Amino acid sequence: MKREITPSDSFVRRFLAHPENSGDLLRDAIPDRLLQHFDLNDLESKLKKLPVIIPFILYHGIRQWRFPLNFTAYFQDSDLFQEYVPDFNSVLYDLNQVDDEKIKGHLIYVAAIKTLKYALRGLKPHLEEILKELVTLPIDERMRAFLTSFFEYILSAGRGVRSEDLGRAIDSAGFKEPREVYMTIAEELTLKGKREGKREGEIAEAQQILICLLDKKFGLDSAARDKILKADNKKKLDRAIGLLLDSKTIDEVLKPLD
Repeated sequence: MKREITPSDSFVRRFLAHPENSGDLLRDAIPDRLLQHFDLNDLESKLKKLPVIIPFILYHGIRQWRFPLNFTAYFQDSDLFQEYVPDFNSVLYDLNQVDDEKIKGHLIYVAAIKTLKYALRGLKPHLEEILKELVTLPIDERMRAFLTSFFEYILSAGRGVRSEDLGRAIDSAGFKEPREVYMTIAEELTLKGKREGKREGEIAEAQQILICLLDKKFGLDSAARDKILKADNKKKLDRAIGLLLDSKTIDEVLKPLD
């Protein structure tokens, strides 16, 4: 099953793909007693056995983390299957517990971690300060790609941040070229919003036509009405409308919506 890549996915992938970011993240998140055994500059050394993989959780939710860090805790106890359930602990890096002053490293890393930290808690008051971290960096293709996913993430996930807020913060931070990147993203998001709005309008219209015609022909109960209103596929709704003339029951009409 394919899953749509969201702005959050794109931003996190580009963030972690930067070698200096991944090193800073390991330094901040992995306990010192473990980190001292890692050579971050020699992760691809020739080994006779596989290297240790430490499960890692980067948490930036607004609620306190309350879930077990041991993987086996998520499964029902079973003597029969116990030996087949992987038994390991995860390292939790909870951004709610990290002071801004302790977030240090490459400028992209600092900006990205602070953005993740405040995205759901209120990013707007911190936006200009975060963007100022990036002003001094040279703008190459890699940086432009990061800024694109970075701005997209801010506009999609930043609670309370509107496109004009981001534009003002970019201007106040002293950006010049990134303003062009932002404007391109803003235009794309505007067009996307118009397309989605048009699509939602067409679906709502098809739903109302189907409800009206079904009610006139058979009478419509609440279950059938709810099923139509939950349908969000225009082609399936049109198919159901096309079956109205020859169908003898509501179920025949609504079968394409299953």
